[in-house]
Amino acid sequence: MKPMTAHIPEVYYVITDHGRRGRETIIDWEACSKRDVIEALVTGQYDRPLEVHCIDREGRRWADVSEDIAREICSRVVDGDPMPVGGVFDFCEQHLGCRAMADLAREMEAA
Repeated sequence: MKPMTAHIPEVYYVITDHGRRGRETIIDWEACSKRDVIEALVTGQYDRPLEVHCIDREGRRWADVSEDIAREICSRVVDGDPMPVGGVFDFCEQHLGCRAMADLAREMEAA
């Protein structure tokens, strides 16, 4: 059965890195909102996320929203969520600056 996607105005999807095997674009039609993708990232459902993109279906536009997603994950950590590990930690560092998450971790330990 095909997913019912006509009612979804924005579709968020993740591009992951598989090393030598290349990259993969993953669209979970059952969970393609911004909130769903962030939740999937912070719960470790993607091993090595590279980018997050959004398709605005009504405006017929596409955007790389990786930095916005990384900021949201950082904001969650400040609000008490656990520090992301592995690929998500690296994703945040890549899109916010090479030491952003490490600096945040140090600040939280000092507080």
